[in-house]
Amino acid sequence: GLHPRLLQSRELRVLLVDTANALKRLAIQHVPKRSRLLKTSINSKVEDFGSQNPKVRLGSSSRYAKFVEFATKPHEIVPKNKQALFWVDYNNPQTRARLGRAAAVFTFAARVRHPGTKAQPFIGPAWQVVRPRFLMALERVVRAKLAGGL
Repeated sequence: GLHPRLLQSRELRVLLVDTANALKRLAIQHVPKRSRLLKTSINSKVEDFGSQNPKVRLGSSSRYAKFVEFATKPHEIVPKNKQALFWVDYNNPQTRARLGRAAAVFTFAARVRHPGTKAQPFIGPAWQVVRPRFLMALERVVRAKLAGGL
């Protein structure tokens, strides 16, 4: 394993915290534009610093983040606690054209066949950008520590 002085060094801690912050910032930039809630749910932190396995964790507290990152297959949606699904569509262009500017369509359904969604990754792309910089910086920290005799 790595030397304990390296694993507990200020330089490594700064690198990991900077990496966590960069990952969070880039992940937020990669979130689809209309997903404000998803953007605010993204978090990052350094875990297990000083151990043999320090980690930078990037994630989201949103229940649907994984569906945005990885896509969904076509699936059926059925009501959980009621007899029907219900939604209001305010933004349907056909509805606005037919009924005027201020219009809404109220829809009820016993079940809905959802076509699935395409992946819109935001965590993977953030890592792809940060990874080369992180590895170069980590190499600099290790070399500096080794040159200084740890």
